Amino acid sequence: MEADGGPLGVVVAGANVHDCKLLEQTIESVVVERPKPTEKSPQHLCLDKGYDNPTGRAAAESGGHTPHIRRIGEEKLDPKGRKRRKRGVGWWSARWAG
Repeated sequence: MEADGGPLGVVVAGANVHDCKLLEQTIESVVVERPKPTEKSPQHLCLDKGYDNPTGRAAAESGGHTPHIRRIGEEKLDPKGRKRRKRGVGWWSARWAG
């Protein structure tokens, strides 16, 4: 999304097609001009664990981006460097929280 909230590009596919298979087409569909990536000023692309595979990395690099992809199995840490605990939501966790 652009700063104003508008889409940067659009790719149409079936609902059963995983996003990582559409990454290259999505990058190619971006219509907003971006600066040319240089050694001094690279173009970064941050992606989640779903793109941690050779296809995801190759698609990001072919688009001229430096990929930053969280590794599968890598946990998010809180500001103190501890693993984040998942907190339950909804009536079930509220009822059994004790």
